[in-house]
Amino acid sequence: MTTRTCPLPHRQPTTADVGWCCEYHVTQLRHRLTDMVRLWDLLDVLAQSSSGGARGRRAGTNTAAPTRLDILSLTDVRTRLQPGGIVPAAAMLLSWAGLLSEQRRMTAPVAVVGALNMIRVHLSYVACQPWVADMYQELGLIHHALRHVAGETRVGLGH
Repeated sequence: MTTRTCPLPHRQPTTADVGWCCEYHVTQLRHRLTDMVRLWDLLDVLAQSSSGGARGRRAGTNTAAPTRLDILSLTDVRTRLQPGGIVPAAAMLLSWAGLLSEQRRMTAPVAVVGALNMIRVHLSYVACQPWVADMYQELGLIHHALRHVAGETRVGLGH
């Protein structure tokens, strides 16, 4: 029997003991998804705040946009990924939930919190899919972007 190695970042090669990845990364995904639900719930309040984030201004005026444009870019499903910039969180999360619901023959969620909860509930299935590393990386980008707009920063430690 061949032993798989977790494709996600480690200091040393680690056995994939939960499908395609290791228990450490499954736990990290679970915590990340839970935190993303918390952060997503804060976005309505944060969008109306005047502190932090990118605020839009028209050329030649001092009028700020009525909401934070960085949060709008995260939450608008029409936003597209731009290298080094905008993370289309809503579109990415709904896409992953759509793939999961298609494979599990379930109804796809239409709201982001529903998508996050679906992924979290089916995490043992997700961990056994060859695309789990791609999802892990994209969820990391989204989580980082959500923490950034919420003004939360923390130094991560490698495993």
